[in-house]
Amino acid sequence: MLLVAILLTCIAVTSLFDMRELYSLSKDAELLYERDLKALDAAKDANIAMLTSGRALSNITIASKENINKYREIYAEQVKIVKAELDTMETRIVDPKNMMLHQKVKEEFADLLPLERTFLDALTTRSAEENARELLKLRVTADEVNDLMASLSAAMDSEA
Repeated sequence: MLLVAILLTCIAVTSLFDMRELYSLSKDAELLYERDLKALDAAKDANIAMLTSGRALSNITIASKENINKYREIYAEQVKIVKAELDTMETRIVDPKNMMLHQKVKEEFADLLPLERTFLDALTTRSAEENARELLKLRVTADEVNDLMASLSAAMDSEA
């Protein structure tokens, strides 16, 4: 009987340690999800939204007058998504190199927006050919920002 009591006590103590260890693992997994995986998800979403906003700009230049507003709305919506996802990433990046890359993406994207707005504002005052030329110039800058965003996305993938 004493042997059974000792055995049950050992089992109980072992179970308590195991439960504590499982709780610790659960907290670590939750931290990993909140920090790394959400940052990675935000990076991928920002990258997709950035590319979609560029496509909307291109579509604006070739759209009929009836569809221009549709593409302007898509553009504006995607820009909001990029900004929101970059903000989401900011608090979750751990690696200092990735934080510097994130800051560079954020700055370059902020510098790109006025150029895109200027392009959109002058859209109706230029010919289709002029718009196409201006869009090509704008795309060079936008492609550089897109490349930075793709690099950040890949870096976040490695960090996760």
